[in-house]
Amino acid sequence: MSTDYKFNIRFATQDDCEILYSWRIDPDVRKVSKDSSEFTYDSHKAWFTKALMNANIKIFIVELDNIPAGQVRFNIQNDSAVISVSLSKDYRGKGLGSKVIQLASNKFCSEFNINKIIAYIRQDNISSRKSFEKAGYTLLNDKDIFCEYIYMNNEIRN
Repeated sequence: MSTDYKFNIRFATQDDCEILYSWRIDPDVRKVSKDSSEFTYDSHKAWFTKALMNANIKIFIVELDNIPAGQVRFNIQNDSAVISVSLSKDYRGKGLGSKVIQLASNKFCSEFNINKIIAYIRQDNISSRKSFEKAGYTLLNDKDIFCEYIYMNNEIRN
């Protein structure tokens, strides 16, 4: 099903602030987020502006047929990164998650020479867990509220 779309992954710009906010405040996204607290548009805008200027945060916008459909964020920590993903509700449940995760992870690893990405996914978020596994992530720990997955990009290993 995911092959029906033309995928494009680009860096976020300040122009993406509003759409990213709409995705972040979606109740289904809040429910499965590591930080599920509520926030205002003004606090989001301040966070987003700082994130865009932070060399250790990379935010990608996923476009399907040239329409913004989701975001993938990487928080760089030394020689690895933590991934966060959300899709617009219009694109959820269509089998797109694993393709988005795989494409964004590969793009990130190749552009920033990082070969290890960690994902923290709520135990009960079965669809996300399956998407990450299908995208090549391996389960490391499922003993806490958040399961820990790892992705190793073997193509750039030394």
